Parts: sequence; structure tokens; C-alpha cells
Amino acid sequence: MEVMMDDGLTGWPVDGPALHSSLLQAEVPASAVALIIDAARPAMMLTTTQENDDVIAIGSTKFGGRPDLPATVPWPHRGAYANAEELIRETYNGAERFHADAGQVPPWMSAEDGKAMLAENERLKAETRAFMQSLSISNDDLDAGFSYTFTPEQAAEVAHEAIAKVKALKGAFPLAFLAQIDLADLSSSPGFDAALPRDGRLYFFYDLFVLPPSYHPASSIGLRVIHDRSPADELVRAELPEALAAISDFVGTSLKPATVTAHSVLTAVPQYSAAAEALGLSEADLSTYGSWLSQVPGWPGDGPEQAHQLGGWRRAIQATMEGTAQLAANGLNAGTSEAFSSAEGKRLLEDEAAWRLVFQLGPDDAIGNLLPGALNILMRQEDLKAGRFEKAWAVYEQD
Repeated sequence: MEVMMDDGLTGWPVDGPALHSSLLQAEVPASAVALIIDAARPAMMLTTTQENDDVIAIGSTKFGGRPDLPATVPWPHRGAYANAEELIRETYNGAERFHADAGQVPPWMSAEDGKAMLAENERLKAETRAFMQSLSISNDDLDAGFSYTFTPEQAAEVAHEAIAKVKALKGAFPLAFLAQIDLADLSSSPGFDAALPRDGRLYFFYDLFVLPPSYHPASSIGLRVIHDRSPADELVRAELPEALAAISDFVGTSLKPATVTAHSVLTAVPQYSAAAEALGLSEADLSTYGSWLSQVPGWPGDGPEQAHQLGGWRRAIQATMEGTAQLAANGLNAGTSEAFSSAEGKRLLEDEAAWRLVFQLGPDDAIGNLLPGALNILMRQEDLKAGRFEKAWAVYEQD
């Protein structure tokens, strides 16, 4: 099944004249509009339609389900994260907070530690309640706000998932399949980003179960991007690894199979980026432009046609995507403001503009991706040109 080409409505304008008209209607000055259009990049918006895996053609562009890989290419697995103990503790901490709000002791805690956890939670609630009483909030409102938020049954579900996640963190684990893109099928479209390869397929795999922190250098193994040029008749629909099948009851750990409709668009630079700074817009013009970005292109997931993007400029939710990738990919933990202000961080950030969007995955009920933000897969321009897809970096961001 070939990907359909359709210039239907999406968040981004479909071409230069549409972009020009939309910016002028938003009262962006003509001089600024010219600069923005000069820096614009084509892209493809990818709209999904859930479908049974068995009827999707081998080698076609698809999301979720099972990938079509050469027989010699195994389903990608990651090794153990270098910061696994930290991730395990964070997993337990999150589940313990949930249990405390349910008045329950998690199964990995001793009775004594659990009793202390619940007592501390009650103490904090009492302190907060006393403070709110000092603000003359009624007892009825306080009683409603300080009752247990979650049920024991919900706590048990959270514990079940936390235990499975900790098990996965203790060793190697298969990555979830996100999408395969038939580049040759898309490359004739006016929205195809010329920075991408024009032949073969791109495959995207990611650790949806763990969602490793984008800012940490150890998270690199949670992403695998593969470019393969095998003809379709040499591909085999891979079998789902047992470890992924075992966690399929946890929402969002894998994606449902779907066909794709591709829409050509023209994308514009993010407001808070080195590329926008390079345009030299005045503060007032940049503010007007920023309003247009939030209202017209919007964020991934603002509509069913706007969830996923191949190439072009990213639709930014936050301002530090390229900087995060640049620091983390070069071994610097970007999880603190100090990393960005350090001498080494500043040196690395001089080259953050080299990173560009390859693929953006947004919220999408059709494929079961319920994450509230967007997963962005980025590469440096020189690595993309040289085909060094092992150097891709994933940045997840949400509001």
C-alpha cells in the first residue's frame, strides 16, 4: 500500500504563498516575512489510520505494530542503562507517592518502612491543611481535597507496572517500534526535506516503556534509527519480542499498527532557537511571529493531522531541544541550568544549530500514543548527510 499524497489542511501552511499570506494576516511585517520564508524548510505531516497489521503492505510506510526488516537485521534491543540504579529509584519513588496518596504500602517496602512513609504523608497533609485553614478555606472543601485520591486497586496496578519497569531496567530490553518510512515513496513530494536520504527506509525504535531522560548521556541506547536500502521483497515482518508482548497491557508501551497519509507543508523556524536569532528580527516582530507559531502551526497533537512530522523545522513546545541534544550527545548531563551556563556547556552550545529534526512523534489515539508531549528525533546536519544514524538523539518534551 503506497502512502497517499494529499495537500490537505494541516497546522503548517502548504507552500510559500500560503506561508506568506498567513504571516501577513497575523500582522508580521513584510520585511520579517521575507526573512522567515527564506529560512523555511519543507516537511511532511504524517496522519495515521489504524489498520490490521496483516493487511498493510510489506515495506510501506507505517506506524506501530511489527516492522518489516531484512532477515539479517534483528529487532533492536538496548543494553542496561549506565544510570539504571537512578532510574530504578525514580520509578519506585513515583509509585511510592501514588501509594501514599492511596493509603497503601507498596509490595517492595517493608511493613516498617511503609508505616513510616504513610505517617510522613499524613504529617505533610496535616501541615498543608492547617495552612489552608489559615486562609479561611471551608472544612467541607478541605475534606474533599484531603481524602485519599486513589483506590487500593489503582495502587496495585501502579505497583504491577513499576515492578515490570524495574525488571526491564536491570538488563537488556527490546525497543518499541515507532515507525518505518518508505523514503523513495515520499521523496517525489514537494514537502520532502532534501536533507533526508531519498532511497530505502528509515526505521525508528525507542524505549517507550522507560522514556529515558532526554538530558542524560546514558539515554543514547534508548533510541535506534536504522536506514536500510533492501528492496521490499527481501523484507520480513518481524515477530514481536516476548519481552514487549509481556508488557502490552501497560498503556503506551507499544504502538498500534497504522497506515499513513502524507501531507506536504512548509515549516518555519522556532521562535526560541539559534535559527530565529540569526534572522535578526526585532523583539516586537519576534513576539508577533511567536503568536503566529502558537496559533497556526501549534504544537504536536493540536489536531489529528498535526501529530507527526518528517523533516523540516520542529514545532517546539520548549526552547532547549537542540541545546539538550548537543550537550547530552557530547557527554554532558543537560538536566541542570548549570550545564548550560558552564564553560564546557557554552562551548558546546556554539554548535547547537547543527541539529535538525528528522522525525517528530506526537499524541495520537489511533496508534495508542497517549503521551501528552512530543518525541523528537534529531541529528546533526553533517551526521545526517553522512548517514551516521547511530548518532541520532531523542528529546521528549511536553508543556
